[in-house]
Amino acid sequence: MVCEKIAVTGSNIKKRTCMSKELAEERRKKNQEAMREINKRGNIYQDRN
Repeated sequence: MVCEKIAVTGSNIKKRTCMSKELAEERRKKNQEAMREINKRGNIYQDRN
């Protein structure tokens, strides 16, 4: 079991969230891939200017 405190949008109070190690790893990978896609799109827009 993995627990972490996650910042909630619009609040200064972090929320504690617990999940299995497998789910935490899957979530981390999805978030990492999403950030890569966002960065890739950002680079495309910068190249156009």
